[in-house]
Amino acid sequence: MAKNSNVETRARAPAEGLAVRLGYEFVDMELVKTREGRYLRFYLDKPGGISLNDLESYHRKVQPMIDNMDYIEYDYLEVSSPGADRPLKSPEDFDRAVGQRVEISLYRPDSGRKRVFGTLIGVSEGCAVIDDKGEERSIELKSIAKIARAVEVEGG
Repeated sequence: MAKNSNVETRARAPAEGLAVRLGYEFVDMELVKTREGRYLRFYLDKPGGISLNDLESYHRKVQPMIDNMDYIEYDYLEVSSPGADRPLKSPEDFDRAVGQRVEISLYRPDSGRKRVFGTLIGVSEGCAVIDDKGEERSIELKSIAKIARAVEVEGG
Protein backbone atom coordinates (compact mmCIF):
# COMPACT_ATOMS: atom_id res chain seq x y z
CA MET A 1 0.00 0.00 0.00
CA ALA A 2 1.19 3.45 -0.78
CA LYS A 3 3.04 5.20 2.02
CA ASN A 4 3.55 8.86 2.89
CA SER A 5 6.42 9.38 5.33
CA ASN A 6 4.79 12.35 7.10
CA VAL A 7 1.58 10.43 7.68
CA GLU A 8 3.53 7.32 8.64
CA THR A 9 5.67 9.24 11.11
CA ARG A 10 2.93 11.24 12.74
CA ALA A 11 -0.32 9.28 12.48
CA ARG A 12 0.49 5.56 12.48
CA ALA A 13 1.43 5.09 16.14
CA PRO A 14 -1.56 6.94 17.67
CA ALA A 15 -4.00 5.39 15.16
CA GLU A 16 -2.59 1.94 15.82
CA GLY A 17 -2.72 2.50 19.58
CA LEU A 18 -6.39 3.48 19.34
CA ALA A 19 -7.18 0.34 17.36
CA VAL A 20 -5.49 -1.86 19.96
CA ARG A 21 -7.33 -0.11 22.83
CA LEU A 22 -10.63 -0.79 21.05
CA GLY A 23 -9.74 -4.46 20.54
CA TYR A 24 -9.04 -4.27 16.80
CA GLU A 25 -6.07 -5.35 14.74
CA PHE A 26 -4.50 -2.39 12.93
CA VAL A 27 -3.76 -3.96 9.54
CA ASP A 28 -2.39 -0.99 7.59
CA MET A 29 -2.89 2.61 6.54
CA GLU A 30 -2.33 4.49 3.33
CA LEU A 31 -2.61 7.95 1.87
CA VAL A 32 -3.76 7.77 -1.73
CA LYS A 33 -3.93 10.76 -4.05
CA THR A 34 -6.63 10.68 -6.72
CA ARG A 35 -8.32 13.27 -8.95
CA GLU A 36 -11.03 13.59 -6.31
CA GLY A 37 -8.58 14.30 -3.50
CA ARG A 38 -6.36 12.68 -0.89
CA TYR A 39 -7.80 9.61 0.84
CA LEU A 40 -6.38 8.65 4.22
CA ARG A 41 -7.38 5.02 4.77
CA PHE A 42 -7.12 2.82 7.81
CA TYR A 43 -7.60 -0.93 7.55
CA LEU A 44 -8.82 -2.82 10.64
CA ASP A 45 -9.77 -6.37 11.46
CA LYS A 46 -10.59 -8.52 14.48
CA PRO A 47 -11.09 -12.21 15.15
CA GLY A 48 -14.39 -13.29 13.66
CA GLY A 49 -14.42 -10.29 11.33
CA ILE A 50 -14.93 -6.59 11.82
CA SER A 51 -18.40 -5.06 11.62
CA LEU A 52 -19.64 -1.78 10.17
CA ASN A 53 -20.37 -0.65 13.74
CA ASP A 54 -16.74 -1.35 14.69
CA LEU A 55 -15.49 0.65 11.70
CA GLU A 56 -17.82 3.54 12.48
CA SER A 57 -16.77 3.57 16.14
CA TYR A 58 -13.10 3.72 15.17
CA HIS A 59 -13.77 6.44 12.57
CA ARG A 60 -15.50 8.64 15.15
CA LYS A 61 -12.54 8.35 17.50
CA VAL A 62 -9.63 8.52 15.05
CA GLN A 63 -10.83 11.51 13.00
CA PRO A 64 -10.49 14.09 15.81
CA MET A 65 -7.06 12.67 16.68
CA ILE A 66 -5.83 13.04 13.11
CA ASP A 67 -7.49 16.44 12.63
CA ASN A 68 -5.58 17.78 15.65
CA MET A 69 -2.19 16.78 14.20
CA ASP A 70 -0.19 19.42 12.38
CA TYR A 71 0.88 18.87 8.79
CA ILE A 72 -1.36 15.92 8.02
CA GLU A 73 -3.40 16.86 5.02
CA TYR A 74 -6.18 14.73 3.60
CA ASP A 75 -9.57 15.32 2.04
CA TYR A 76 -11.35 12.09 2.94
CA LEU A 77 -10.89 9.71 5.86
CA GLU A 78 -11.91 6.10 5.33
CA VAL A 79 -11.89 3.17 7.72
CA SER A 80 -12.23 -0.21 6.09
CA SER A 81 -11.92 -3.93 6.45
CA PRO A 82 -8.91 -5.30 4.57
CA GLY A 83 -11.35 -7.51 2.63
CA ALA A 84 -11.53 -11.19 1.83
CA ASP A 85 -8.41 -10.92 -0.31
CA ARG A 86 -6.38 -9.33 2.50
CA PRO A 87 -2.68 -9.45 1.66
CA LEU A 88 -0.49 -11.57 3.93
CA LYS A 89 2.20 -9.33 5.39
CA SER A 90 3.02 -10.17 8.98
CA PRO A 91 4.19 -13.48 10.41
CA GLU A 92 0.78 -13.72 12.12
CA ASP A 93 -0.97 -13.33 8.76
CA PHE A 94 1.04 -16.20 7.32
CA ASP A 95 0.44 -18.37 10.41
CA ARG A 96 -3.34 -17.85 10.13
CA ALA A 97 -3.29 -18.77 6.43
CA VAL A 98 -1.37 -22.06 6.75
CA GLY A 99 -3.43 -24.81 5.15
CA GLN A 100 -5.48 -22.37 3.08
CA ARG A 101 -5.42 -21.77 -0.65
CA VAL A 102 -3.48 -18.64 -1.61
CA GLU A 103 -2.97 -16.58 -4.73
CA ILE A 104 0.52 -15.25 -5.35
CA SER A 105 1.25 -12.43 -7.79
CA LEU A 106 4.90 -12.27 -8.83
CA TYR A 107 6.89 -9.26 -9.96
CA ARG A 108 8.29 -11.31 -12.86
CA PRO A 109 7.03 -14.48 -14.53
CA ASP A 110 8.33 -17.77 -13.14
CA SER A 111 7.93 -20.77 -15.43
CA GLY A 112 5.81 -18.53 -17.66
CA ARG A 113 3.38 -17.54 -14.89
CA LYS A 114 2.99 -14.30 -12.94
CA ARG A 115 0.15 -15.74 -10.83
CA VAL A 116 0.48 -18.90 -8.82
CA PHE A 117 -2.17 -20.68 -6.74
CA GLY A 118 -1.52 -23.26 -4.07
CA THR A 119 -2.05 -24.28 -0.46
CA LEU A 120 0.19 -22.41 1.96
CA ILE A 121 2.45 -24.77 3.88
CA GLY A 122 4.33 -21.98 5.66
CA VAL A 123 7.24 -19.58 5.45
CA SER A 124 10.80 -20.83 5.65
CA GLU A 125 14.16 -19.16 5.01
CA GLY A 126 12.67 -16.10 3.29
CA CYS A 127 10.35 -18.16 1.09
CA ALA A 128 6.63 -18.85 0.98
CA VAL A 129 6.24 -22.61 0.74
CA ILE A 130 3.13 -23.85 -1.04
CA ASP A 131 1.66 -27.08 -2.31
CA ASP A 132 1.26 -26.40 -6.02
CA LYS A 133 -0.82 -29.27 -7.47
CA GLY A 134 0.82 -31.86 -5.22
CA GLU A 135 4.32 -30.45 -5.60
CA GLU A 136 6.02 -28.48 -2.82
CA ARG A 137 7.28 -25.17 -4.14
CA SER A 138 9.29 -22.38 -2.48
CA ILE A 139 8.90 -18.83 -3.74
CA GLU A 140 11.17 -16.09 -2.43
CA LEU A 141 9.19 -13.46 -0.55
CA LYS A 142 11.15 -10.68 -2.27
CA SER A 143 9.84 -11.89 -5.66
CA ILE A 144 6.21 -11.72 -4.50
CA ALA A 145 4.25 -8.58 -5.35
CA LYS A 146 1.20 -9.79 -3.37
CA ILE A 147 0.15 -12.93 -1.56
CA ALA A 148 -3.38 -13.31 -0.26
CA ARG A 149 -5.96 -15.96 0.47
CA ALA A 150 -7.52 -17.05 -2.80
CA VAL A 151 -11.11 -15.87 -3.11
CA GLU A 152 -13.13 -18.59 -4.73
CA VAL A 153 -16.72 -17.90 -5.64
CA GLU A 154 -19.14 -20.77 -5.82
CA GLY A 155 -22.16 -20.33 -8.00
CA GLY A 156 -24.28 -21.65 -10.63
